[in-house]
Amino acid sequence: MHMNGKTIFYTQRVYDVVEYKERRDAIDQRLPRFLDKCDFLSIGLPNDVDIAKKIVSNVNHDGVLLSGGNTLTEYGGDAPERDKMEHWLLDYAIQHEIPVFGICRGMQLIMSHFGIKLNNVQNHVSKYHAVTGSIARNSVNSYHNMAAFETDNITEHFDIISVAEDGVVEAVKHKVYPIAAIMWHPEREKEHCEDDCALIKKFYNTRGGQLL
Repeated sequence: MHMNGKTIFYTQRVYDVVEYKERRDAIDQRLPRFLDKCDFLSIGLPNDVDIAKKIVSNVNHDGVLLSGGNTLTEYGGDAPERDKMEHWLLDYAIQHEIPVFGICRGMQLIMSHFGIKLNNVQNHVSKYHAVTGSIARNSVNSYHNMAAFETDNITEHFDIISVAEDGVVEAVKHKVYPIAAIMWHPEREKEHCEDDCALIKKFYNTRGGQLL
């Protein structure tokens, strides 16, 4: 039994290894390490809807984390099997009131799922910047070139939690469902931020009821 007894499924990126003629699911090793630091047992899901359904149906779990990586297919990405699996997983989580947390692409997928269009953004790749709002940080990392702005139709479904200086929405929480997301990558930091651990622990430990 893990320290807090909670198991989190995380999703994985897709990439082709030309040399070996393989199409692989993969995750940055720092993500499960980050979740372990936050006292969660984590399990990766394959980008195959049928197999993912079997795993989700037969393994007890307490939450889902939609990870980063891969551009959404509707914006030119080349991993349709991931989009399909994650949209199914999000629907499943909503139906069963399972908390869902998104990181970067995970937040983009959540926005897409609720009909919110993304925009090309500048100066958000390999950068650090401040965010303001209910979650305020002097510096968060940034590795994305698409996002939603405050002026988009986000507030129909979501409360905006954090915003960058240029108006890019950096964190949200759904108004009804236990769904929240951030655009920065807590797992990519050499020293994991205690505030990010506290944020995610509170989210999952209250079954998505609290983010702050």
